[in-house]
Amino acid sequence: MPNKTNTESGRSGNLMVGLVLVLMGLFFLSNNFFDFYLDNWWALFILIPAFMAFNEAWKLYKNNDSKMTRAVKNRIVGGVFPLTVALIFLLDFNWATVWPIFIIIIGVSMLFD
Repeated sequence: MPNKTNTESGRSGNLMVGLVLVLMGLFFLSNNFFDFYLDNWWALFILIPAFMAFNEAWKLYKNNDSKMTRAVKNRIVGGVFPLTVALIFLLDFNWATVWPIFIIIIGVSMLFD
């Protein structure tokens, strides 16, 4: 008999990836119908691991009686990094200007450890 946790985990992961793919498809479809163009559209794919990390954090949070454990915090920080990278590319920020954001993310994560 399959482990219920593994089955739920796989299904939840599939739902998250499916949702991200649907949203990306809608974005590309809107590019075809409207006069909207994003130069760095490929950066949307960086959001997939970010959303997967947030999904894993949520599952750990719920499985630990809604407690913010170190594992949950680590998953959140693990999702914030690729999310930040994707936003930098999507919004076409200058890396030379915004690189201190990553130091801030590390510092904030250490404050809440």
